[in-house]
Amino acid sequence: MLEMKHPLSPPDIDLLPIPDDLPPFPEITLKELLSAVASFPHDSAGSIDGFRPQHFKDLLGKSLDLQHPSYQLGLSLTRLVNLIVRGEIPEFFRHIFFGASLIALNKKDGGVRPIAVGMTLRRLVAKIICSRVHQRAGEFCRPYQLGFGTKGGAEAVVHGARRFIEVNSDSCKVLLKLDFTNAFNMVRRDKVLSAWMNLFPAYYKFIHQAYGFPSSLSYGKNVILSACGVQQGDPLGPLLFCLMCLDKLKT
Repeated sequence: MLEMKHPLSPPDIDLLPIPDDLPPFPEITLKELLSAVASFPHDSAGSIDGFRPQHFKDLLGKSLDLQHPSYQLGLSLTRLVNLIVRGEIPEFFRHIFFGASLIALNKKDGGVRPIAVGMTLRRLVAKIICSRVHQRAGEFCRPYQLGFGTKGGAEAVVHGARRFIEVNSDSCKVLLKLDFTNAFNMVRRDKVLSAWMNLFPAYYKFIHQAYGFPSSLSYGKNVILSACGVQQGDPLGPLLFCLMCLDKLKT
């Protein structure tokens, strides 16, 4: 069932290559790194590398103390994070770094919801990028998409729908609610990459490495290829999905 949830890439896929004239991104700082580490819940799981977010919290707890050994570790990790954002993950390791451990959550209808638990370092970088693009993404998506970058977006949708129904309730109205099947894993990656490139080109190399190539998903002793859609569990997944859907919503 999990394999069916991860379809192959469509044959007419047309992935946008990395342009030569991408704008640079501001170097990620130690303060940003520590803020992203702190944002992980204490019980966050690790992935195939066995490294949990709590390990980073324990190792980097005093990184702002210039005399503490963890300060140098924090600086080294910050340099590594900047390399990753620049898209410098080696090709032979790329499918593992951007892969994940799969968790199958049971659904009420008897199906399963695949949750991809990526490597902690990959999720850390994604969290930092999320933090940087959060405000602009919200401004760009509103009012068509409230799933990312809008505080209380879900509540706004609920209250808006209630008001739509209650005001002039005797008039003829239509309210359409849709639930897409396996939505995250079905979106076209070429559309995802193009949508990201149009809005946040400075971080395109990272997104291209993450979703421009197939990655490996581990479930027990089985390995499933992830070649379509975005991973549900990737901190950037909701934003990527929102951006891809935006043109359809506007029309």
